Amino acid sequence: MTVSLIRQQFAENIEHSMKAAEMLPETLLAAGNRLLASLLDGGRVFSASHADGIQFSSLFATLLLGGQGQRPPLPAWDLTANHSADRQGANEVAALHAFAQRGDILLLIQPDPAIAEQLISAAHERDMVVILISSMNDNRSPAKCRNQDIPIIVPADNPLRAREITLLAIHALCDHIEQQLFGDLS
Repeated sequence: MTVSLIRQQFAENIEHSMKAAEMLPETLLAAGNRLLASLLDGGRVFSASHADGIQFSSLFATLLLGGQGQRPPLPAWDLTANHSADRQGANEVAALHAFAQRGDILLLIQPDPAIAEQLISAAHERDMVVILISSMNDNRSPAKCRNQDIPIIVPADNPLRAREITLLAIHALCDHIEQQLFGDLS
């Protein structure tokens, strides 16, 4: 790797971040408000992701459970925490059927489209709202969303840039929830 390639990575990150800053704030605010409303009504947030995005599901749940500063934990479950490759999707769908209820939220983060279809269907069967963070390359998952669902389409066709924007979106959602519930914790 050379210095010029490193600079190029920073430039691409900035370019994609600026594009996301233009396209995503209203959708992120709507998703943050939907998450907040569910939590205030006693709902829970179930997060899931697959393949390269598994760490995002875990991060989101960890941030809601622990957060920044001193505050009580918020009810968030990472459905992918104990998943095995041979039962990808099946355990998450079973968990939704067993534990989710009306008013809960399913946050799908960069999911595999085939597994996303199963999870979105399971969430809809339980009268859950789905918030989907998906890349521009995934045409299947957003098509399964209903009117009450919120698809957040990350404006990046490069998988690395999509992951960077996804991470920013996760932090924006968690920060919004914490600010609305607890004010400034720093």
